[in-house]
Amino acid sequence: MTVNLLLGIIAMPPPRTIITRKDARTISLLELTVGDETKAGFGINIWLPAPFSYLKPGEVDLRAEMEKLRVRDVVLMRNVALTSFRGRVYGQSLRRGMTRVELLYRFGGEGAERGVAAGMERELNGEGGGAVAEKVRRVREWVLGFVSGGDGKRKGKGDKDVQLPPDTQ
Repeated sequence: MTVNLLLGIIAMPPPRTIITRKDARTISLLELTVGDETKAGFGINIWLPAPFSYLKPGEVDLRAEMEKLRVRDVVLMRNVALTSFRGRVYGQSLRRGMTRVELLYRFGGEGAERGVAAGMERELNGEGGGAVAEKVRRVREWVLGFVSGGDGKRKGKGDKDVQLPPDTQ
């Protein structure tokens, strides 16, 4: 089953290099931790081709798309396969560039708006839009309140910086 997910990026560690058993190809695995206002800590495995590998006509360079993303970005992931392993459900990318990632919203320093995808600015400011714009607003607010900016700090009540204990970072 494939789904489209609108979510915020919680953690994005560097990709791991893997050599396949079948044909000894080198590929990379990027293990994203994502979430939205309904669930946090959902894992998505993104299988990336080897750097400088040949792309077929019409195939999307998923590696280039993923390198542009950062923690706290709100993204739309299209065609993510749902899989279960040892009783846990997670997502993974599909082969041949079928999985697409689109940046919808990016936060700057200190929670300031840094960028909005083309065509989303009016909808996010309350001027029209529909269910998708409302979901982006909810995820954006969740990211602002839940996901730290990478420095271990997040905004608390009263807009003061709150330092989290080391075991929660």
